Amino acid sequence: MLDISSWTTQSMMRLKLVSTMWYGEQKLTTECIENVIMMMPFSAVVMWSFEEMIGNRWKKILWQSGKIAFIFSVSIEMLQLLLRLGTFQRSDIFYNTVGGVLGGLMYCAVVKARKRL
Repeated sequence: MLDISSWTTQSMMRLKLVSTMWYGEQKLTTECIENVIMMMPFSAVVMWSFEEMIGNRWKKILWQSGKIAFIFSVSIEMLQLLLRLGTFQRSDIFYNTVGGVLGGLMYCAVVKARKRL
């Protein structure tokens, strides 16, 4: 005899597994927040190091910080994939890029505050 509740539970678990495989985990975890926080000081320091080359326009700073964070993040993920250390996750690339842009925004705020003093 077929137990409908058991069959339904198993089907839902399979559906959730397929959904997770195709669309990724759709939860905001501490790992996501850690990725954002990790890239903020990195991109702010990079912007500070190359401030003569980048200039002081906020749009250019945000674009450059996002671009640098994206390239750095893709490099990390590709090394994880090639060296088989960790897992390749597109969400890491996204959250690291967001953290890089926020780091550029933080840099802009510090530069403007420093000019006012």
